[in-house]
Amino acid sequence: MTAFFATQYFSDSAKDNSEVKSLVKELYSSRNRLDGIISTVKDMSRAIEADEGVIGFVDGSEDWERALLRLTDEKNYSGFTNSIYLLDINKDYIVSTSGIYKSAGVGEFADVSWMDMYKAGYDLFYREYPDMGLLQKCISYCHSFETENGGSAVIVYNVNYVKANLNSSEFEKGKFIIVNDKSEVLYSADSDMIGKAAEEVMDFIPTGSDTDTYVRRHNRKDSIVLAVKLKKSNVKLMFEMEKAYMENPYLQPVFLTVFIIMSLLLALLAALLMTTGIYRPLTGVLSLINSTDKY
Repeated sequence: MTAFFATQYFSDSAKDNSEVKSLVKELYSSRNRLDGIISTVKDMSRAIEADEGVIGFVDGSEDWERALLRLTDEKNYSGFTNSIYLLDINKDYIVSTSGIYKSAGVGEFADVSWMDMYKAGYDLFYREYPDMGLLQKCISYCHSFETENGGSAVIVYNVNYVKANLNSSEFEKGKFIIVNDKSEVLYSADSDMIGKAAEEVMDFIPTGSDTDTYVRRHNRKDSIVLAVKLKKSNVKLMFEMEKAYMENPYLQPVFLTVFIIMSLLLALLAALLMTTGIYRPLTGVLSLINSTDKY
């Protein structure tokens, strides 16, 4: 039995190394997906900005429905866009592809949570808002532009976070966050972390490198942190896992305690069996003597 545990230990140790490699692979895959989404959204921004119907509306036309057609075409083009807004700053009017937030003046438009983030200088941020009767998790991207005739507008993309497929099942083994170009937490499953400095959450200090790996000491435990920078922006994807688990789950205190207890129980059982074997012949002799006394 003890030999079995030793064999299983080394077998699982090798298996764990492959799990770590799989984790790193998934982090890079998520990085590439987010890179692709941001690139697509930026391309869509340029297409909308150059559209004659959009330019005409921003320049003073009241034909917002023509602008809406263009926004709808772009929304349908990608499978991850939940909705697109076009804010005409001069008119204070928002054209929207949303099923619940209909086009309206800024004062009447229900979804305004993105405005504070945009005004604060953020062009990429995470938020949750109700759309189509459901609470949608999304990453919003804002792009502003001006026309030659003095028009000014902002395009807002609400990317469906679930359809973006950035969260891998591998990330359930630790803590996964997205950090914006201001080194603040853009996304975390723990909403209390959003907006906090990455240095506060994971002791992260930007080095300018595309990849950072370091050991973090927190609550008397060591963890390994991996940070991967997007190729086309300064946004980073970060993952933290306890060092003991990443190196080998069988080195954790809980396993060691159970292993020691089981080893002691096996030793005790072996000793008991040996003792029973030694005294069994003596028991037979005593029984024979007792039966002879009856005669």
